[in-house]
Amino acid sequence: MRFLLASDSFKHALPAAEACRAMAGGLEDGCAEANIRQVPLADGGEGTAALLAQQAGGKLLPETVLDPLGKPVSAAWGWCGRRRTA
Repeated sequence: MRFLLASDSFKHALPAAEACRAMAGGLEDGCAEANIRQVPLADGGEGTAALLAQQAGGKLLPETVLDPLGKPVSAAWGWCGRRRTA
């Protein structure tokens, strides 16, 4: 039997990739013949940059930026060196 696991993250609990892995583990325990494909998703909110960087073979880089009021805050951006793409 084939299964496509396409999960978003569970805010403050599990990133999308970990949610897919957890679901896959349960399916494997209950269905030995399972053919499972995991495709973590993001809706544009929290976790989207990390997911895009991971899928592109890149990484997140930390940065200090200014918020709309000019205060420094921690942020991150994705970089894929192989493709030279941010």
